[in-house]
Amino acid sequence: MNYPIWELPAPGLLIAAVAIVHVFISHFAVGGGLFLVLAERKARREGDEGFFAFVRALSRGFILLTLVLGAVTGVGIWFTIALVQPQATSALVTTFVWAWGIEWTFFAVEIAASMVYYYGWDRLDARTHLAVGWVYFVSAWASLAVIAGILAFMLTSGEWPATRGFADGFFNPTYLPMVALRTAVAVGLAGLYVLLEAHFVWAVQVLVYAGAIMVLFLFVIMLLNLPREDVPWAPRDLRRIVLAVSLSVVLLIELVLVIGLRTAPAREPALSLGFGTTEMVGRLLFTKFLFPFEITSVILLIAIVGAMVLAQKHFR
Repeated sequence: MNYPIWELPAPGLLIAAVAIVHVFISHFAVGGGLFLVLAERKARREGDEGFFAFVRALSRGFILLTLVLGAVTGVGIWFTIALVQPQATSALVTTFVWAWGIEWTFFAVEIAASMVYYYGWDRLDARTHLAVGWVYFVSAWASLAVIAGILAFMLTSGEWPATRGFADGFFNPTYLPMVALRTAVAVGLAGLYVLLEAHFVWAVQVLVYAGAIMVLFLFVIMLLNLPREDVPWAPRDLRRIVLAVSLSVVLLIELVLVIGLRTAPAREPALSLGFGTTEMVGRLLFTKFLFPFEITSVILLIAIVGAMVLAQKHFR
């Protein structure tokens, strides 16, 4: 018996409502894992008991956010896409069955490592505990890299329609750009606003970054729908791929060095009362930073109008 198709109002928005939250949490899970292990290494090396206690307390909220809410939203994505388009969901599962199997293996390792990491603060020695943290980060990033291949396939299928080959569908033209973009987003979310204690700005990232910028980026790709001959770079140009990977590695090394070698000041500056709250952010945004705020609004409006104009020319 075929799975019933549910006629739902605005099914695309239903998927987006669940997926946007899950995308933010999953990327925070990758970048946050890197932050935790580097921060723990720094605290142990410098003997900073206060910073060590902060990292340990942060790991509890990190585990609850990524494993509980992340798992619920992940299952929610499968539930919504199965309701909206069961045939497409079945095609993705059967086409990339080995990729899903590999991703689920990495995900199982990620869950096990996260639990061992959280409950191992007092049970494991420092070296073993850090090793478990690295296992978590590597498995989380590997899961991201596998999922990126399947998601990129839905944007550009590459040679798969002609060959029906797994490699041609997985390593499609937008696979490497998507992995690089997702890795950059994950690293950018790695405890940046948690360290600043700017809770309001940290929460707004769900709406602004994962919700608006990433969706706008994907919509621009889909609206333009560039044919293969118009793509400005060849997918199999190894020189460009090596250059892009090399630059990404250099940037990652710089980030690790900055986080690992930076020494904290002797005395942290005191935060003003209400720092990071909605009231203070709004007051600054519409007084001191009003002009940059309006300029940003105009730039985003130009980007939206430009995308629509380019798409209109293409469809003509």
